[in-house]
Amino acid sequence: MSAISPSQLKTLTCAVPAIVDIISGCLGFPPTRPKRVQPGFTWDLLDGKMVVLDQEDDVLIVQVWWKEMADTERHEISRGIDPAHNLDDRPA
Repeated sequence: MSAISPSQLKTLTCAVPAIVDIISGCLGFPPTRPKRVQPGFTWDLLDGKMVVLDQEDDVLIVQVWWKEMADTERHEISRGIDPAHNLDDRPA
């Protein structure tokens, strides 16, 4: 797989606001917060689920997280858990 070119990265970065506007328009409200790990946005839904927009190196990913996964994310945020190190205290 080849690396993304600067022009491709610029195109992807410029597309993010448009995608945010489209998702916000469909849901009827703006993002609840930015993603905490990587570039992107989160919309918390009334039923406890989440819509998540992730910006990877060369792609945008839109996911709907089921309630249990969204609750886990919110719990970790409330406890200040760093997702990059959330298993560091577990025995090997």
